[in-house]
Amino acid sequence: MWKSFPIPRMLAILIIPIVSFSFSLFLSFITSCDPRLASQSTTSSAAIAAVIALPCLFAVPLEIFVIWAASTGHISTIPFVLLASLLDFALAAIFKHVEPNYVVGIRSLWTLRNSEVWHDTHFFACCIFAVFGVVGVVLVFFVPPGLWQLLVIGGLFFAPPALSVLYSYLIREEAQYIVR
Repeated sequence: MWKSFPIPRMLAILIIPIVSFSFSLFLSFITSCDPRLASQSTTSSAAIAAVIALPCLFAVPLEIFVIWAASTGHISTIPFVLLASLLDFALAAIFKHVEPNYVVGIRSLWTLRNSEVWHDTHFFACCIFAVFGVVGVVLVFFVPPGLWQLLVIGGLFFAPPALSVLYSYLIREEAQYIVR
């Protein structure tokens, strides 16, 4: 039913570092244009710098996995699921330190308007990213290879931010009616 198409491995080996470096460079450029970052604490600035560096940091093990798969002919998605879980753990550790800004974090109209909603959302995001990281590490040993592991990787990347945005919307409704 599902067929994979071969990607030239040399192309993947060349593209991974270029894309990750370009993305980090783009994030650092956008960060320099954010007016809210001038008043950030040192901890928040360090957390934002860590998020900007994550694509470059994760490109190295990804590159090693691609080279290993190319040299052995063994294509397994287990290392990629573990890498996605590790990314979730890294984001869980970082998000609790990020203060409101326009570049890094769970950004929406209601989180940028209300700092309490921002902090509650990012506390929830820390918890949900950590839970999904643990779930990914556990599921990697029970999910059959192929399409199912690809779906797990997609879930590890897209479910935590989606749940965090949904949570921020729900608490926005509550915060709207609180008299300060």
